[in-house]
Amino acid sequence: MPEDVPLCPECLAQVHPDWPFCTHCGSRLNLGSTSAPVPALSGLNRPPIAPSGPYPVCGNCGAAVDTSGSFCWKCGVPLLTGWEPFIPAHPEPADQPGTAAESLTAPVASVREELGRASSRPARRTPASRRSVIGGTLLLLGVVLLIVSLFMGWYAYSLTASATASDVSVTISGTTTLYPLNQITEAMTCVGWSGCAQFNITSASSYSQGGDDGIGALYDIVAGFVIAGIVIGVAAAALAFSGGRRSGLAGTLAVLAIILVALAPTLLFASQPTVISSQGAPYTGPGSVAGASSPRTSFFGSCSGTGCGLVFPSGTTDSGSWGPSTGWYLSFVAVAPLIAGLLLVRRQRKGPVEPSVYDLAS
Repeated sequence: MPEDVPLCPECLAQVHPDWPFCTHCGSRLNLGSTSAPVPALSGLNRPPIAPSGPYPVCGNCGAAVDTSGSFCWKCGVPLLTGWEPFIPAHPEPADQPGTAAESLTAPVASVREELGRASSRPARRTPASRRSVIGGTLLLLGVVLLIVSLFMGWYAYSLTASATASDVSVTISGTTTLYPLNQITEAMTCVGWSGCAQFNITSASSYSQGGDDGIGALYDIVAGFVIAGIVIGVAAAALAFSGGRRSGLAGTLAVLAIILVALAPTLLFASQPTVISSQGAPYTGPGSVAGASSPRTSFFGSCSGTGCGLVFPSGTTDSGSWGPSTGWYLSFVAVAPLIAGLLLVRRQRKGPVEPSVYDLAS
């Protein structure tokens, strides 16, 4: 054995002079200054391991390590990987009782006890990075916006009719709002006439009560997509906050949540006019006159005159409009923080990795 190769005082394994800790038993060495550059190793029983990919790092201090060691050379924490610690034969022959060879019994036992305790300890969880925490927060923000959108109207059509009789101007306005959670609200107001009180009505009902089963089924599907996106988004945020390797799964769940959330308003845009047109119950909203522009023919639009379908005395001026409401737009807004959170969660940290002393031995 070369004389210039130092040995660990506890287990007598060969070590590097600049290592603070022995990689075989984890004992503090104090053999030299750790600030000095690490020279090439020589005289080891095993050749250095050639790198085949990203270097493994210590979960405690982040130093690059070699998986053939049992302890980190920089901080001494057990790595829970590697071979059985190398216990060399004593360099001096042991031909008399009580020599140094017999003193190996205690260090070997202590090393094995330490390995047993290390294997029984729970694996150290890598804390979530700042990027993962911000990404998880953005995912939760998107989820909150989706929850709010479920309780807001996604579509509305309104109609206004005005007339003048006996020098009295009367205006009647009505608005119908469709919600994703099986609810329709209708509001009507009347101004300018002593009998307007009977027209000031606000009511809420389900789709089945209003004879709109087809629309109700469509909004059930839309609500299902949004609710599924909420659940998956919460799971993705929780994994992002937990850190470690789970951030990859968090990114996959975030992608799925984004797809479901974006599909809900898109499906409504593409299908609602056809569903309204195919309903068995007569449609009495804007554009109920055959051939006129209405929610039967377009997702956005407006009408005026007799095409709006109100039956009022001659001389009335009618106008109507229809299109998506606040909840529909809010579902699209929620996609933005979900995408931003996805990019932060899936983005890999790049930068130089501290080389292992084993890699410098060549």
